[in-house]
Amino acid sequence: VRAVNRALAKMNTWEAARRKFVLTTMWRCAGRSAETASMCWEYLVYDSHYGIAFSEIPQEKTSKSKTVPFCAGAARNDCWLLDLGDFLMWMGLRAEAIYDESRVATWIFGDILECTQSPGTHISNLVKDFRADSPQSEYHEYAAEVNLPERATAGACLPDGTACCTLKATKASCLDL
Repeated sequence: VRAVNRALAKMNTWEAARRKFVLTTMWRCAGRSAETASMCWEYLVYDSHYGIAFSEIPQEKTSKSKTVPFCAGAARNDCWLLDLGDFLMWMGLRAEAIYDESRVATWIFGDILECTQSPGTHISNLVKDFRADSPQSEYHEYAAEVNLPERATAGACLPDGTACCTLKATKASCLDL
């Protein structure tokens, strides 16, 4: 995730900022793409005592909610708060409404929920552009820098004790660093 975010930061575009924010949020949500897609602004709360943002997120499989902390990262390429700032800045430049009082819920990643693909497929497609086997991608020039395996997807993007994670290349490789 750090390598992909580093490459996206160099691009300095709205789409790159959105992709960074989606990937870092999924990483913090323990790799659950459906939970990432179902986040809304109404449940995002900043705790000034701890200096951390929290969100209550519904879990798809258990039909229960969980509270996810979104804290600062160890480096700029894994910092959720910086990615949130980039995302909000680009939304402001695009003059997009961030919050709509007339709606029951304002989804942070509404485009993921509205697309015809599952959230996991959609987020994996954001990653696949950085694979070496995607020469037609506009992100191909960054593929060598990111160095993703040919079959990498966003599946099993789990944080470990050192706040590192990997993108799954095969079912057996989700522990590779």
